[in-house]
Amino acid sequence: MKVVLTADEVTFRYLPPLPRRLRPPLLRGSKYPPYGLRKVEAATSWRVLPPREALREVNRGRVDAIGIYVNDPKGLSPVSASLKALLGKLGQEESFGELREAVEEARRRSNVKVFAGGPGAWELEGESWVDLVIRGDAENLREEALEKEGTVDLGGADEFIPVRAPSGMAEVEVMRGERVIDYAVIEREMEIQAKAHGWVNLIAQDLFAHPDLLNLLVKARKYGRVRFSNVTVESSLRVDLTKVKEALGLNERNFATPVLSSAKGSCVLKEVEVIRELNRAFIYPTVFVDEGTLDEVGKYKAIVFPIAREDPAGAFLKAWRLNSRLLRRPYDMLVERVLEKNKESGGELLRRRGLAWVVLSALWPSFNGHVRRL
Repeated sequence: MKVVLTADEVTFRYLPPLPRRLRPPLLRGSKYPPYGLRKVEAATSWRVLPPREALREVNRGRVDAIGIYVNDPKGLSPVSASLKALLGKLGQEESFGELREAVEEARRRSNVKVFAGGPGAWELEGESWVDLVIRGDAENLREEALEKEGTVDLGGADEFIPVRAPSGMAEVEVMRGERVIDYAVIEREMEIQAKAHGWVNLIAQDLFAHPDLLNLLVKARKYGRVRFSNVTVESSLRVDLTKVKEALGLNERNFATPVLSSAKGSCVLKEVEVIRELNRAFIYPTVFVDEGTLDEVGKYKAIVFPIAREDPAGAFLKAWRLNSRLLRRPYDMLVERVLEKNKESGGELLRRRGLAWVVLSALWPSFNGHVRRL
């Protein structure tokens, strides 16, 4: 069976979730695909292609099946819901919708089989255009599984397989749930990712729960700068943060920004006091917090993302100002002005207008009134 693997354009290129009307036209994203696709590629030898190329193969009748990797295609996560309140329909929703339409059209002309996998695959269960939703570990995926329909759970893998080529964010999985990845697999992936990116990004639900953490960090640092994805409050209070700082060479200019959550599998942070301890080790975590917690989090150094329900425009403006103390970027003042104008408009500016209108509104205070007079 000939199979091609892909994702919608926003997911495939690691593009930000901005709607197309707000996305800078020169923003191209990563040239490397998602790590999840690389894992399936390593386990099956199926080809990974950008969506346009994958659809071309389908339309020319060159493949029997197309696999689609998804994160949050319908924007159902708490983070996406908060962003939608600010921006309206998100970029990945638009992008996924376009891919869905193209695949449905291809299905009307051929017998191509469609299967989906990834963290957001559950959102596609019961969809008539998707023949199979796959859960479980990619290492267990075989061609025979594609003969099934509905939802299939592959279960947990007995052994792990290193990727063959780099992914967009230099990911190197070091733990999967409670299971620890073999060092042979980890180091092979570090070699591949560091050669392409010059740095590595350690992936785990809770990196500080790794049983050989300090040795792992020392090994990783040999491949360049080390980033890591997630830690929890519990493990942050248990680990020796001074040794973590020393192992990674962290300082005021080389700081770490992992996602800090209250527990594994939960993105929203409840206990913010632990940030103080992380800050002492130059770990300035990325935190998702309820909008009412922003002032409390503002006492510490962190990258703040509000889970906003009552006042998204105000919450994102406050969060941007907090983040600008830590992340100094050349466009900070422009974005802050945009967010101010958005709050003044009751949130309508970013939900309804395009990029040019938004920027002009921020740079030219009388722009809206001038347009109305024309």
